[in-house]
Amino acid sequence: GPEPADASQAMAASEDLARQLGITRDQQDVYALRSHLKADRARNQRRFVGEIVPLKLSGDEARDESAGLPDMEDLAALEPFLPPDGTHTSGNTSALQDGAALAVIVSGRMHVKLGSPPALRLLASSSEGVGPGEEARAPVTALQKLLRSCPGLAREKLDIVEVSETSAAQALALRDAFDLDDDRLSPDGGAL
Repeated sequence: GPEPADASQAMAASEDLARQLGITRDQQDVYALRSHLKADRARNQRRFVGEIVPLKLSGDEARDESAGLPDMEDLAALEPFLPPDGTHTSGNTSALQDGAALAVIVSGRMHVKLGSPPALRLLASSSEGVGPGEEARAPVTALQKLLRSCPGLAREKLDIVEVSETSAAQALALRDAFDLDDDRLSPDGGAL
């Protein structure tokens, strides 16, 4: 995980982003609650089956370790990380968690040879670096770069945008920068 100084710098960058964009604590808490509700709905509809693969046969490994349903009073009562006027709390930021991801990328020929299993097709990708203090803007700048580099891809054509946000402020900045409907941004919940 990130070193404490790195985490502190990222938190300060996210607080700065919220301040610059006028994103309030209440907006962040509402976004966090909605994210938890989306994840709970997806879990109840069994949409995570096959996405979370346990390494052992323990039932606890087959679920999201941070899943839970806070309420607005609980979120509002949490102390900010950067008092006195900070807006980020343990309820509207993502926690450090164990996890892993695996992606297998094959050619079209190999996909057919494997029996054409259900798969996603990579149409485009982008990476973008940001300067110190700008870490919270990274998803916005990366998506802007992707849209610029793909002339046929327009903001209006983004059906779903998945983000592994570090804070609700970061997700709200992305949503607002691209005028995304709440249901199109991480529809099964995000990293909060």
